[in-house]
Amino acid sequence: MTKLKLQAGIEPGSYSGFVSDVTEQDGGKYGPAYRIVYAIEGDREVSELVSAKYSPKSKMFARVTALLSSDAPDEIDPMDFIGKPVQVTLVEKEDSEFSKVAAVRRRTDNEEGW
Repeated sequence: MTKLKLQAGIEPGSYSGFVSDVTEQDGGKYGPAYRIVYAIEGDREVSELVSAKYSPKSKMFARVTALLSSDAPDEIDPMDFIGKPVQVTLVEKEDSEFSKVAAVRRRTDNEEGW
């Protein structure tokens, strides 16, 4: 049996990284979604659950315009996020010792990355 190690929360702040994985999640409380995993500096990972709803006011729309193109296409494949360089901003979750993803933006070629 594999032993699990308790992981401490990641401090709020801004971290360089890249999208390492995107997985489709079954419908839950809010319907179908995608789990987007970001590999960030310090060999750590953070993830967020993003609804599969794709409209101008959705979180998915915000991720598409940040990661793929400022001009959102009519159709997307969230798997195209994988490998994109990012700057992830984490903030403290209320009533928790863990942080959550507050913002994601594409890291440009001239920015220092990890």
